[in-house]
Amino acid sequence: MSFKKILPSVLVMVALLNSAHAIYAQAVANAEIHGIVQDVSGAVVPNAQIKATQVETGRVETTVSSVDGLYSFLNLPVGEYKIEATAPAFKSYAQSNIVLQVGNNVQINIALEVGSASDHVEVSADAVMVQTQDTAVSQVIDQRRIVDLPLNGRQATDLILLSGGAAQPPNSTRVITTHDYPTAVGIAVAGGQINGNNYLLDGGDHNDSHSNVNLPFPFPDALQEFSVQTSGVSARYGLHPGSVVNVVTKSGTNSFHGNLFEFVRNGDFNARNFFATAQDSLHRNQFGGTIGGPIRRNKIFLFSGFQATRERTAPPQQIATLPTAAVLSGDFSTIEGASCQSSGVARQLVNPTTGAPYAKNFIDPTTFSVPSIALLKSLPVATNPCGLVTYAIPNPNNENQYIGRADWAQSQKNSIFGRYFIDDYSNPAVYNGNMLTTTRSGLVQRAQSVVIGDQYSINSSLLNSLHFGFARLAVHRAEPSTIPNPVSLGVNMYNAIPYFTDLAVTSHFSVGGGSNAPASFIRNQWQVADDLDWTKGRHHFSFGAETIIGQMDENNIQYANGEFSFDGSRTGDALADFLLGSLHTVIDSNIARVDLRQKYIGAYFEDGFQVTARLNIHAGVRWEPSLPEHDALARGNHFSQADFVAGNKTSIYNNAPPGLFFYGDKGIPKSYANGNYHDFAPRIGFAFDPTGKGTESIRGSYGIFFDQPESFTIRDFGISAPWGNAITLTAPAGGFANPVAGFTFPTPVPPTSTAIFPTQGTYINMPLNLHHPYMQQYGLSLQQQARSNWLFSLDYIGNRATHMRSGREQNPAVYVAGATTATTATRRTLYRLNPVTGIYYSSISYMDDGINTFYNGLLAKVEHRFSNHFSLLSAYTWSHCLQDAETLGNRLSGSNESNPYNKLADFGPCDYDLRHNWNNSVVVEGPKFANRLADLSAGGWRRSW
Repeated sequence: MSFKKILPSVLVMVALLNSAHAIYAQAVANAEIHGIVQDVSGAVVPNAQIKATQVETGRVETTVSSVDGLYSFLNLPVGEYKIEATAPAFKSYAQSNIVLQVGNNVQINIALEVGSASDHVEVSADAVMVQTQDTAVSQVIDQRRIVDLPLNGRQATDLILLSGGAAQPPNSTRVITTHDYPTAVGIAVAGGQINGNNYLLDGGDHNDSHSNVNLPFPFPDALQEFSVQTSGVSARYGLHPGSVVNVVTKSGTNSFHGNLFEFVRNGDFNARNFFATAQDSLHRNQFGGTIGGPIRRNKIFLFSGFQATRERTAPPQQIATLPTAAVLSGDFSTIEGASCQSSGVARQLVNPTTGAPYAKNFIDPTTFSVPSIALLKSLPVATNPCGLVTYAIPNPNNENQYIGRADWAQSQKNSIFGRYFIDDYSNPAVYNGNMLTTTRSGLVQRAQSVVIGDQYSINSSLLNSLHFGFARLAVHRAEPSTIPNPVSLGVNMYNAIPYFTDLAVTSHFSVGGGSNAPASFIRNQWQVADDLDWTKGRHHFSFGAETIIGQMDENNIQYANGEFSFDGSRTGDALADFLLGSLHTVIDSNIARVDLRQKYIGAYFEDGFQVTARLNIHAGVRWEPSLPEHDALARGNHFSQADFVAGNKTSIYNNAPPGLFFYGDKGIPKSYANGNYHDFAPRIGFAFDPTGKGTESIRGSYGIFFDQPESFTIRDFGISAPWGNAITLTAPAGGFANPVAGFTFPTPVPPTSTAIFPTQGTYINMPLNLHHPYMQQYGLSLQQQARSNWLFSLDYIGNRATHMRSGREQNPAVYVAGATTATTATRRTLYRLNPVTGIYYSSISYMDDGINTFYNGLLAKVEHRFSNHFSLLSAYTWSHCLQDAETLGNRLSGSNESNPYNKLADFGPCDYDLRHNWNNSVVVEGPKFANRLADLSAGGWRRSW
């Protein structure tokens, strides 16, 4: 069917969802049962009455077998079930102990015996472990593992690594900053990006769109289970291609249940690490409880829980290099001597003005910068002859989590649930007169998540699921109000606030820091989604549509008090540069403010076709248009080098340099990148049961998966001219005392048509026709069940990602003979093309949307589900991932490509490449004894590792 024919129908669905102002969720927090009803000879039995009862809640679902004997139960809540079937002239049938886990799509075939309905056939057996219906590679992390396995800080996200093919690379924190919740993780699953996973909590969106990482998970005692699915997932899922992490919280049942707990980690209880010089000093207490039960049996259930975390530790020792009394008197001979240099070679200082060496490494202290000397009053004086000072920054952490859930079985046709989760975190800043402690900012954060779901069975073959949700993360970053700012130190410039300094002296010390500047980062996400499942004969049709609307507001001091760096390029030692006030760079700007808006739209259709009793085909397509985020006030710009050379200018701002264009100019959209409504992602796969017994399967799949970029990607539009007017000056003539001479801050906001554009302006830039990142996934899986509880799996997973994004310097400084950092501005490409207008440009970070990644992996897995007092999960992955260049972290800023003229110079292993990855977990539970005393003393114990 052509795009023009299906577009009107898709747009109608999307328009209905948009009218509710919402984002992303689906009927995905449940499980399904499929099967065939036959007599003992193998003939199908049509019109059999089949009932599925959830044991713990009494919830009942009914259906009727088709003319082919097929039946289905769709979107069942996880838990234990009993299946019953009746048909005229046959004995009644019942199978119990069927445990459904999140995302399961299990096959349970029913064999009816000829006889009277008053006669019963009882079967007690778990569902088969082999996947004969679904094509995805998946792993469920059950409740026993969530609660029993030892987790550092009780963070359930650590268990994602048990699923196989998942890796947490050392540099995963390049995506996660102080803007994100402290428990956010960067995990690459099956070759996906470390922030390329789709997190769902009770079927609702649980992604922090700022960096595309997870919002905090509830504590383990509040979780029922979660699954990790990758490679071959259905068209029902979108947003991110790496994996789907589908989390389900606990709900109440027909019996009251609950617990109280406290977990203590105290170094006093531990032996000293053999390689450590001191005892572990961490003191962590985590305590709380849960309770759940019926308000009305078989109808209304409640569950609630609370966990508090209190963490204290003697802070780790850090070392800084500060001026000694001799240095303050001008004598650098000792600190620059061979005994104080890691190289063992003495260092000679040079005069930054004349280039001549300082005799005997002596600098006249009267030439020291006044602001530098003033700053040293808030730092300790080094008594070590090499200037070494040991210090520590206290780091207390407090967290409180609350969760509440209600489930209402309104009727046999309709059920409703609601869940609210709130997580408060505080990490107060510390300042005791020593500015070395200001490199850790204070944080106060609150994460909230609400989901409401309604599931209505229109008839036995037609089921509708509707979700509404809201998520909010408010991050407030602060520094103590008693910290001096540059103006109070004697720096001649404008400062936005009176209590923050951001300064770094390379290899010596730093204070403040850009990632510690006082700021607030608020994001709100609304969601709605509707899914319709229809079984018709051998077909299971699925339809759905959803929309995501996200808001990300930032108010950040960042460079508004200046950012100062001393790197030793002027004298040969950064400490001498600092004392002389000889800056390497200074960055200045208005307060960084952005109001980013992002929308996601998705719609899908899929057909699960049971070709034969042993072969299932899944074919579907997902529509996910590319809708680039934008700033509510149209902050941003587009730079064209061709127009710069031609001298073409914007019609919006009179003083803008040539080549720079803004929203309102012809062909410039509000997002500074064009969208695309023609993005369709086909998915196809098969599941084949070679024997028809359900104990082995061969599965294969191919699909295209689009990726939704981070909402924070374009935030640096907020610091560029004419809004933030960020400037970067190298070796400014005024030094530390007068670093931005000739520039005036703050500049008017919002800017007028006569706004001033500073020289050495810093910008980011994107291609107007920005491509939508996508990944092609392909795989082949083999599964074999041994006996009743062992499952062996072998999965090949391959993918290729296209149009991933990186950063490249568009205005690089070209090396020439005699080049120094002081000549950086005049060596930049645009200055060399036209010195008169090129001086208005410093760094331009350009988004390169042509990055490719390639992944091949082999996953071998052994699983023993819980029986005979133990469960086991062992997953080994061999994989290799290659990339053209490093992809963006969480925003476009700076350059990820070492050579701006050849991105393939960086071609090599992905930064999350992990060739060999073996994860194991075992849970063992002791027996229970009939004798009460024996049971209390030796029964029911658990061990896990």
